Amino acid sequence: MTTAHPKSRIRPIAAILLAIAVVLIWGDLAKAQFYFGKNKVQYTQFDWMVLATKRFDIYFYGSERDLAELTAESAERSYDILADRFNHNVERRIPLIIYSSPNFFSETNVVSALLPENVGGFTEYLKGRVVLPFNGSYSEFRRVLQHELVHVFTISKLQYVNRIHKKLTSASPPLWFTEGIAEFYSGEWDTDGDMIVGDLVLNGRLDNIDDMYPISGTYLMYKAGESFFHFLEEEYGTEYILRIFDNWWRENSFDDIMEVTFGKSMREIGAEWGYWLKKRYFPSLDKRELPDRLAVAMTSSGYNVKPAPMRLTINGRTENFVAFKGNRLGYTGLYMKSESSPNDDVETLLRGERSPNFESLHLLGSAVDATRDGRLVFSSKRYERDVLYVLDAAKRRIIDEYGFDSLYVISSPNVSPDGHHVVFSGCAKDGIHDLFLFDEADDRLTRLTSDLYLDADPVFTPDGRAVLFASDRGRHGSDGYMNLFVCRLEEDQVSEIPDSIAALVTAEPWWLPQGGPGIYPLTDGAHNDRSPDFSADGTEMLFTSDRDGRFNIHRRRADGVIERVTNVATGAFDPRFLPDEDELVFTAYQRSSFQIYKMPLPGADSTKPVTNPQTFGTAEVSDSIQAGDWDPERAGGELTRGAVKYRNRFSFDIAQSAVSFDAFYGTLGGFQTALTDILGNHQYFFLLANNAETKDEILKSFNVAVTYINREHRLNYGYGVYHLYDDFYDPVDGDVRERQYGAAGYLGYPLSKFRRVEASLFLRQSEREKFIGLDKREALLATQFLGFVQDNSLWDISGPIDGHRFMLAVGYTANLSDFVSFNRLAVIDARKYFRLGRYSAFAVRALGHFSSGEEPQRRYLGGSWDLRGYPRRDEYARNIVLVSNELRFPLIDALFVGFPIASLGFQGIRGALFFDAGNAWEEEFGRMQGSLGVGARVSLGYLVVLRFDWARRTDFKKIDNHTNFEFFFGWNF
Repeated sequence: MTTAHPKSRIRPIAAILLAIAVVLIWGDLAKAQFYFGKNKVQYTQFDWMVLATKRFDIYFYGSERDLAELTAESAERSYDILADRFNHNVERRIPLIIYSSPNFFSETNVVSALLPENVGGFTEYLKGRVVLPFNGSYSEFRRVLQHELVHVFTISKLQYVNRIHKKLTSASPPLWFTEGIAEFYSGEWDTDGDMIVGDLVLNGRLDNIDDMYPISGTYLMYKAGESFFHFLEEEYGTEYILRIFDNWWRENSFDDIMEVTFGKSMREIGAEWGYWLKKRYFPSLDKRELPDRLAVAMTSSGYNVKPAPMRLTINGRTENFVAFKGNRLGYTGLYMKSESSPNDDVETLLRGERSPNFESLHLLGSAVDATRDGRLVFSSKRYERDVLYVLDAAKRRIIDEYGFDSLYVISSPNVSPDGHHVVFSGCAKDGIHDLFLFDEADDRLTRLTSDLYLDADPVFTPDGRAVLFASDRGRHGSDGYMNLFVCRLEEDQVSEIPDSIAALVTAEPWWLPQGGPGIYPLTDGAHNDRSPDFSADGTEMLFTSDRDGRFNIHRRRADGVIERVTNVATGAFDPRFLPDEDELVFTAYQRSSFQIYKMPLPGADSTKPVTNPQTFGTAEVSDSIQAGDWDPERAGGELTRGAVKYRNRFSFDIAQSAVSFDAFYGTLGGFQTALTDILGNHQYFFLLANNAETKDEILKSFNVAVTYINREHRLNYGYGVYHLYDDFYDPVDGDVRERQYGAAGYLGYPLSKFRRVEASLFLRQSEREKFIGLDKREALLATQFLGFVQDNSLWDISGPIDGHRFMLAVGYTANLSDFVSFNRLAVIDARKYFRLGRYSAFAVRALGHFSSGEEPQRRYLGGSWDLRGYPRRDEYARNIVLVSNELRFPLIDALFVGFPIASLGFQGIRGALFFDAGNAWEEEFGRMQGSLGVGARVSLGYLVVLRFDWARRTDFKKIDNHTNFEFFFGWNF
């Protein structure tokens, strides 16, 4: 064992700066060279253009030209609205980057982080860039656009107020405030808001402003924050909202600013809001029910949505099952349960989000359908495009898959009565969502609709001669409302008519529009009708509607009468008839989660009609409701200055002095700056530092690095030059001085979101002195690294808790001065996480580091991040093995520590039981060392984790009596 020298710098600052200049700079690109992290893959190279308007620069690609003109109109209109509400104008031009699909949006390089699928857009603060995708709905797109522009105005307004009052520092608004006002100023209060906030209030989770913090960062917080501003508007007046901003310079904390504005403490205002909420939502229980009071819950853990009933024969026994999508332990998957099985006794059919084939199952956005013979049809993102999959539920395996070159999104597939056709909503590169019919037998794809409207939730009519779907093509669609429409198919597109409804077919059933093939309206109104489903004989249809102010299940009878089947105070969705058709299953929202419920189908005498045949039908309303009744406004010449081809324009992302801490090498400092283009595809990084200890060493001790990164293509690459110098203490070589200067290059190719291969080359002149000049050597060194990384891990608040991570890297360094081998390196790091519960897991890590040659690459062993119970950097050798085992479990959900002037809260404190074994050696392996102990992990938000470990060492013959305590910062391995 080699013990660390007492001198503080025991590794070269030059090596540290090289790590910063090359590895950490490329960390955004490759999540640290040869180390873990999922990948953001640029599958498509876009032909970017720029459309200039009066106040915006809109960045789009060729297939988005119509969307860009619509964006220009919407952006300028939103700007005028917000300029009036904020009494303020933004002094700069606003960059606005749009993508025609969430799939493309996920590839953006404006930010390096991976974007969750539910992100509908974001505002980036360094350059003030607004980035958002189009999801098919123009109304929703306009709302999200205005939401993000509220962020732009909020930042600009606060900066302006502080500047004119010559205030250099400013209070930071809480997240619920910034997101709440963005929701408030972006549109009207909607049914989703009532569902989410009403559920929080009725379940006792939102009584005061302090209740915002447990839901911080979630969509619940967005709508609760919006509710707070509606309260201020109703109780105090809109002018008070503007006064909050105008008073921002007066105080140094948000609570004090609110008190100056309203003359009351934030706690008093929050209590008033809580009482306002109770008066608003408690009376609803007089006439409405909560879902679990109305129906039987079939699931209770996680989120479970989109039920699909089916009848299966397994082991000779036929039963009714319900298949559904769920996110039960962090990953989305496909599940099923028997109608007769206990609550939440479910079987897993497919695990998603762990491999490229099932990268995303679109949990809330796409339905699942089941055939009579037990086949499940669903869509999933595979690489860049969605694929149509068919799964045999009885055998739990995929039996067919279909991809279409022209389509990027496939949503809510539905199988025809004969089982040979599939209809779904899909979109191409232009982002327009139309209906498509796939003939499985002929392998033929037919486009059923082709226009600018959002067509969703398609379902075959019982006779297979038409498709019923939801669309915003009606006269209220420009305001975002969806109604039901019927698309009558051509004769050669019609599937075989089932015997069960043959008699109805001869009588021209109500669902079949009079006239030839085409699109006909079925419902109308300023409300949302979605997710239709037919009974097998066609006598009844279920669908979701918010026509009574809440999302509830409705039934349409053959005589045209619509009845409300459920009357919940939160929301009920996705109704489906069970095979026996005397019961239905649906998704309902309660206690901030979606679950699957089952209930008997009420008789006609127990429901209240909400319409009658005279106001609902097909031909009866077709004269007054025109399919395609509106057209979104596009920017005219007076708003735009024309579109030009995009050219790279670089500006500063960051320019600051930097202090970094490395787990092995300690603290270091320097100056760094970065230049990037608007799209984030091209990046320049500059680093300047000096480690001179006397003025005579200043000139020769400059450390400089310049790096360029190109992330425009799937193959990422970078190159740079550097000069690094330092004197340090090496535990093996003693006092060392080393100067290195040369160039570096990097290639990284992501095979998928979860796997990548990468390579790098360093060519440098190395001048090294040991023992204060007694041992000198100069060498021209060339180092090549090859690596493979795989990572599908799922993280808890303190580190990975599910999945696995794997890294293999090999390196070779040659001395080009005499063409001899200089050193060789191989590193393998494998980690597996066995999920035991929602917040518990058993984690295993196996690490090997092996190096040889004239100057081998050595590393440390010991400390909180590897061999616990031993001092940090306890051993230093060219060969290392380590095995770690850790049981992770929840310890304390929340801890609040009171102080005289405030309280400090900690969320999600985790416990650990661990056992480590490892060894470090030069020539002979020697004896393994080990440790066992307990630990606690305290997360400070998602920024840093405090690690506390108590360990006892062992030589595998006996266990020490002394307990070693360690405190460190860092996530679990």
